[in-house]
Amino acid sequence: MTLVLLVDDDPLIADLVTASLGEAGYVVGCLTDGRRAVETIEIKRPSLVMLDCAMPFLPGVEVLRRIRSSRTCFGVPVLMLTSRVNSTDREIALRAGATDYMAKPFDPDQLAATVDALVDDSWLHRGLTAERRRALAQ
Repeated sequence: MTLVLLVDDDPLIADLVTASLGEAGYVVGCLTDGRRAVETIEIKRPSLVMLDCAMPFLPGVEVLRRIRSSRTCFGVPVLMLTSRVNSTDREIALRAGATDYMAKPFDPDQLAATVDALVDDSWLHRGLTAERRRALAQ
């Protein structure tokens, strides 16, 4: 079972992601706030976390920072899935340790392909920060 955890407070997005990734063979868990996400990620250890930037209680980038500072889940790939499309938000998320960044609205097939790639490569990225990955790629 490949668990993908979506953290987004928009029920429409949750339905679309669940349907798209369910067809691709993933089990999708959905949460609506960042505080619960940090606890759940520590316990469930999903294969991938998808985060919105703007959420109640704890913003997505802060959830990401907490994931990256955790000893048990720092290597879990994180896809930022958000309507924030400016380059500053993207840069902040990538510098905080996001594995990838995708804008809403998204193409369901592209989402499934991105998730496939991130889950397939997750063993390679465990424990590597974005900057270390860039350095290794050069």
